[in-house]
Amino acid sequence: MLKMIDVSCDTKNNIEAIKEAGVTHVGRYYNHQNSRALPTKCLTKEEALVLSSSGLKIVVVFQKAQNTISCFNASEGKTAAQQALKRASDIGQPIGSAIYFAIDFDASKQEIECEIKEYFTSVNEILEGKYKVGAYGSGLACNLLYEAGLCCYRWISESIKFLGTSDAIKNQAYEIWQLTQSNAENVYSVRSNKIGTLEVDYDKLKDELSVGEFHVSSPSDKTSLYVVNVTSGSHLNLRKSPSISSSVIGKLYAGQTVDVESTANNWAYIKMKDGLEGYASAEYLKPKY
Repeated sequence: MLKMIDVSCDTKNNIEAIKEAGVTHVGRYYNHQNSRALPTKCLTKEEALVLSSSGLKIVVVFQKAQNTISCFNASEGKTAAQQALKRASDIGQPIGSAIYFAIDFDASKQEIECEIKEYFTSVNEILEGKYKVGAYGSGLACNLLYEAGLCCYRWISESIKFLGTSDAIKNQAYEIWQLTQSNAENVYSVRSNKIGTLEVDYDKLKDELSVGEFHVSSPSDKTSLYVVNVTSGSHLNLRKSPSISSSVIGKLYAGQTVDVESTANNWAYIKMKDGLEGYASAEYLKPKY
C-alpha cells in the first residue's frame, strides 16, 4: 500500500521511524530561504540522498509564502520557477519529475482565473517542460488549473472548507489529497501525527500512477554513458521536451554513445558533445558498461 506524508523540516534523523510507519512517499519543500520558525524547511541534497538511499520517494512543492493573492502574478511566477529550478539543480532532481507550486489560501474563482493563472503560465514558460508542474491548493484552484492545462498534478490541501475541495475529494479529482488527522485515522488507522520526532501531515495517493515523485543518485551510483539500441540504419528522435508530441531537435543513430544526465517517466535527458540537449525515450537506450 502506498502511503505519503509531508514534512516541513529535515527528516534525516527519522528515516527508520518513517520506514517502520510504512511510508513510501515523502513530501518536502523548496523555497526562497528558510525562516527562523522553520530553519530546515527546504530540502537539501544531503537529505534527498538519505531519503533516496532508504528507498523513499520524494515529492516536492515550492512555497514562498503564497498565502495571499498579492503573491500571485506573472512576475512572481517567473521568480518562483527560477528559484525552483535552482533548488532542483542543487539536489539533482531528475528531469521529467514534478515540482508542485503552492496556493496556500482559499482563492476565489476570479483570483484563480486572473492572477493565479498568470502565475502558473509563467511557471510553465520557465520550466519549459523540463519538470512537470503540479498545483497544491483548494479543489477549485487545482482543478481549474488542471482543466486549463497549467498543471499535470493536483495536490488537494487538507482545508475541507476551501472552495471546491469537498467536491474534488468526492469525485476523486486529485492525484494527492492531504488528510486532516481524522481522515488520516480513517485512511491509515493512525492516531497521531507524530512519526519519530517529526510532526507530519498524511496524504492519500489516489492510485498507483506517478505523482511526479523521484529519487536522486549519488555520483558513484550513476551510469551516464548509454548506447542507442535501435535497428541498424534507423534512429531515435531527440526532442525538445519529454513528450512524444514535442518537436524533434535531433537524431540519435543505432550504436551511438550518448551521455544521459537523468531519467524519469521513461524519458532520458541527454547532453550532446556539440552542446545540443534534449530528451529521448529511455526504452531504446542501454548502459554502455
